[in-house]
Amino acid sequence: MYKNSEGLQESSDQLDTVAAEWVARVDRGPLDPEGAQKLAQWLATSSRHRGAHARAQAALAYLDYNAVQTLNQEAITSFFMARDAGGKQAVRGVSRRRLLWLGGGIATAAAASVSALMLKPSVPVVTYSARRGEILKVPLSDGTLVTLDTASTIAVRYLQHAREVQLVEGRALFDVAKDKARPFTVSTRGLQVRAVGTSFVVRNTQARAPEVLVYEGIVDVGAHIDTVPVRVGADMRVIASISGPALNVMSVDPTELSHELAWQQGLFEIEDVSLAMMAEEYVRYSDMRIVIPDRKVAELTITGRFFATNPIGFANAAAASFGLKVDVNGQEIRLLRL
Repeated sequence: MYKNSEGLQESSDQLDTVAAEWVARVDRGPLDPEGAQKLAQWLATSSRHRGAHARAQAALAYLDYNAVQTLNQEAITSFFMARDAGGKQAVRGVSRRRLLWLGGGIATAAAASVSALMLKPSVPVVTYSARRGEILKVPLSDGTLVTLDTASTIAVRYLQHAREVQLVEGRALFDVAKDKARPFTVSTRGLQVRAVGTSFVVRNTQARAPEVLVYEGIVDVGAHIDTVPVRVGADMRVIASISGPALNVMSVDPTELSHELAWQQGLFEIEDVSLAMMAEEYVRYSDMRIVIPDRKVAELTITGRFFATNPIGFANAAAASFGLKVDVNGQEIRLLRL
């Protein structure tokens, strides 16, 4: 159970029901200013509210909406009830029998939701965060899917003619829904990425300079808003220069690209990466810290496949590879010479 802002307990089912009601209200027509404000306040109350709202939209996006013709709150609630009672097959059954809507499908409903909230400049930005050690998938209202890496936060603001996201920290994979009328822009420290519909990763962490990795499609990457962007395609990486507007553009071979995306499964797939760099990476996934006092040991490079949430396992593997010893003291893992 969860206590809302009024101190009353709310179950997950209750949150899902309220979220379904909001989705249905928006589909019936644009909210009036009072309704839009109430929805914005409800979303801003907690991440649980935003998660329930995203689940309602994702549930509808999952269904086959090409041939259906009317949407209502009862149908959405039925989706959740069937999901909890009978799993995927039951959900599919409900989708064919009851999830019928007039508005042209969930894509239209999602767009209506965004428009109702974002037409006014005073509309608050909605944030999504993945906790340390968590990989979080966030379906946005336009059909875009964002996969947040551990300890990552994005701030989303959808306007009538633009979709704006700020990567506050961490790393995120954006599978962008195509909408030529509303370009999709991701901004982070030192970089701005603009796309219509494509798939790319943006990273902004302490261990490395901000970067963009394009998985498929084409994006425009700029160092600052007032600079001429660079157009890059699939299998390309762009790294920002912290000291100025310069961008480093390089190609990425398919094997390296696969390694770079392994974090979605909670894995590090690395080749010739220093122990010092890996120690910095593990800080993002675990409260336990790898400490390497000897600089020459820290500069040793390692190759392999490791679980991102198991720093002790990584330290033991490194020790076995280089003839080191592991000393664990509380939350500190020390890699030392024998």
